[in-house]
Amino acid sequence: MLANTTSEEFSRLPFAWQAKLGLNEWWRVVVTLVIVITVSFIANIPLVVVLANSSPVQERGLDINNFTPEALGVDPSLFLVLLLLPFVFGLISLWFCVLKLHKRDSKTLVHRKFSGFRWGRAWFGFFVWLALTIFSESFCYWLSPEEYAFVFSPWAFAKTLIVVALMIPLQIAFEEILMRGYILQQTTYYTRLPWLGLVVSSFIFAALHFQNPEVQQFGLAATAPYYLGVGLFLGLLTILDDGLELALGIHLATNVFGSVLVNFKGSALPTPSLFQVSEINIPMMTLLFVLQAFVFFLLFRRRNEAGVKPEMGWTMSSLSFKTPD
Repeated sequence: MLANTTSEEFSRLPFAWQAKLGLNEWWRVVVTLVIVITVSFIANIPLVVVLANSSPVQERGLDINNFTPEALGVDPSLFLVLLLLPFVFGLISLWFCVLKLHKRDSKTLVHRKFSGFRWGRAWFGFFVWLALTIFSESFCYWLSPEEYAFVFSPWAFAKTLIVVALMIPLQIAFEEILMRGYILQQTTYYTRLPWLGLVVSSFIFAALHFQNPEVQQFGLAATAPYYLGVGLFLGLLTILDDGLELALGIHLATNVFGSVLVNFKGSALPTPSLFQVSEINIPMMTLLFVLQAFVFFLLFRRRNEAGVKPEMGWTMSSLSFKTPD
């Protein structure tokens, strides 16, 4: 804890270093991670119970390569709720542990202590990334229109929309706060190197996605660059912009797009979206992501230079090797 530190000094502490605002003995980190993992694991029990009572599962067993509501005999909306429950309870447990074990304001996992949540940043990230994603998907449709099928079902779509609106924000909040908040900050605290916090959190983020159905379907070599690239992109934005708002907006746009607009067989979030894609070109998807990330960096930098609510300077100083005083 930074005793005898003024509020002005607190306000200058970069986001990546905010673990300094609490207690950070190694056992606190271990206990926090054990609690979060345990709570998330327990939250999977409702899904296990539903699957155990599913007639298709009882008759044919559980096929991890065909992990869809239709194949499992489960209502798609209920299935989505059960898939997202671990993220909700994981978020609650992480928030509680930082508050009670680390003895610091849990909001410092999201933004700098005295800055407040910057809604403009979050909405900018959401709408700009959603627009870029729609543009990229339109390009893919232009290349292979035969791979897209309009599968709109009003009642199923309406139920999915409700679940997405209520639970997807909590799901992406857990992933971002755990990876780009807690792990990045704790790694920076122990190593005194924000760039190492970026690398560690990005590799862990990628590794946690290696069990997704699309990885089993397309292979680790094809999908790993995409997930690692996403982790590095969001982590770099978080450090440079001194907060999670941009990463939260971009992550939300990505999951809303995949859950509501365009989905594919083997997705980690199988939903009755507007369109279903029969084939996914992973190299093309990775290339388009890199181009989107580059365009996003340019647009956001221009926005800052234009003086549209530049709450903080956007420089490389946050990656400095020097420990803040």
